Amino acid sequence: MSEFNEWELTLHILKVLGIVGIIIVLLFVVLYFILKSFIISYVTEKGKNLATKEDIAEITKKTEEIKTLYAKQLEETLQQNRVILEQYKTKILRTRIYCILLEHFVSARRLYLI
Repeated sequence: MSEFNEWELTLHILKVLGIVGIIIVLLFVVLYFILKSFIISYVTEKGKNLATKEDIAEITKKTEEIKTLYAKQLEETLQQNRVILEQYKTKILRTRIYCILLEHFVSARRLYLI
């Protein structure tokens, strides 16, 4: 009878360990799927964020390049306008001098003719 009880005890222990083993395996399977789903979502979101950061970096780089280009073009245009303005000032000054000289010439001629 003691052998029978030992046999029954062994079968019972195997059943208990088997159930516990099955439960452990099931827990690992459930945990695996939960983690797998979480990791896939996490990696996907990280990928989106990285792509967004890279897009922003590229857009910022292009924006800065365009700003630099426009700043150079603006400075060139301003310099050209300064040159043109100085040319006009010189022409106006020459015209005024010419007018003053002409007035003096006409005045001197009037005096000479009188």
